[in-house]
Amino acid sequence: MKTRGKWSKQSMVLLSFILGASLFVTTALADLAYASGYEQLKQAVKFTFAQMDSGLSNYTMESTFYMRAGDKTVYESTNVLKSDSVNKMSEEYAATTRVDGEVYNSHSYRDEQISAWKSSSDDHYYVTEYGKINDWRHFSDPFQGEEIRDIERIIDALVGNLKDNVLVDMGMDGGKIYSGSLSEAQVPALVNAVVSFLAKQQITSYSYSRETMTRKLAEDVYVKRVSGQAAEDETGLLTKMSGELVLSGLDEQGEPMEMVFGFAFQIKDIGSTAVIKPDLTNAVVEKPHTMHRFNKKHIGTYRNNIVIEQSDQYLKIGERTVEITDVAGSSVKGRYYETIDPKYADLYPKAALDFTFTAEQVDWLTIFEYTNEEGELRHGEIDIYEPGKIFLNLNMRYEDGHIYYEGEDLRDIYFDHQFVRVFE
Repeated sequence: MKTRGKWSKQSMVLLSFILGASLFVTTALADLAYASGYEQLKQAVKFTFAQMDSGLSNYTMESTFYMRAGDKTVYESTNVLKSDSVNKMSEEYAATTRVDGEVYNSHSYRDEQISAWKSSSDDHYYVTEYGKINDWRHFSDPFQGEEIRDIERIIDALVGNLKDNVLVDMGMDGGKIYSGSLSEAQVPALVNAVVSFLAKQQITSYSYSRETMTRKLAEDVYVKRVSGQAAEDETGLLTKMSGELVLSGLDEQGEPMEMVFGFAFQIKDIGSTAVIKPDLTNAVVEKPHTMHRFNKKHIGTYRNNIVIEQSDQYLKIGERTVEITDVAGSSVKGRYYETIDPKYADLYPKAALDFTFTAEQVDWLTIFEYTNEEGELRHGEIDIYEPGKIFLNLNMRYEDGHIYYEGEDLRDIYFDHQFVRVFE
């Protein structure tokens, strides 16, 4: 599968919360002078994500997310992402504080050749060597996906008339300042219900915190207060944003309690951020599936039986054969064919398949094209298995960097993906 640059899972959780919260917080901002303030801030969010994707040569992004139950911090994470799109390098520092006060740190680094990761629980960097130029991308604009556009339309519908209450002030630097708040009485019932639900999902997503929390919101959960601030520079880039959401309700013992969700985000050092490759002298290096594992020793013939099941017996009606004829660089050449015993031909659902192939490494897959007996273009996948065995898949479609299994093929009923080397 083709890969794109990605944040860590923790960062994506944080990003998702910031994105949803930022759009919601816009409803809390009041400005009678601008009827389209909601749209202004939303466009600034989109512009900023687009710039982070491909417009800025380098920058540092700091973000913090926290959850508090009463006066106790349940969860807090801080991330510092440094990105250099000119030299195609990025690194990220992350620190997470759990409800018991334990702090977990990690550092990751990525360029076109390698990715490296190190945590506070281990002295070693763990390095993945891609073996070729990788499709480096430090950040993917979430608004380019169809899914986020659907979410945006849902949020727009939920916001409704609150769009008219957006505050926008001009900043000293020629940019814009957004700020404001909503009280419990100003939050529409539907928005209240949806936000309460999403916030509770955030709580349950942190299983470790859930297990160790002594108090949790359980019933009659509602939004008590929401507030936010944002600063947009003269170019339209959001350089700072923060927000806080206060939920109120009853805990599992029926006692009143509050939970606070907050985030802060800023982009800085634009044009002056330097990404430093860590010292990987003692790193643990892995070369996973970004390089195919075939070499000359895999040249040979592999075979398995075509077996059907009858009421009182298993019946061998033919054989499948894979001949690997050459391995060079990133390619594997060979032939696949099926041999059906003529006396059982009427028991096999389709004509015997026979094609040659040249499989190429595409990210972690070694895939090839072939034409099936109906003249349709299909893709197959070949890989090594245990010593003396290979693994082969057919009836697949490779498109836009993704592999898909097609609908049921009658051949699939009998297909055995494992082939054993023939030593004759």
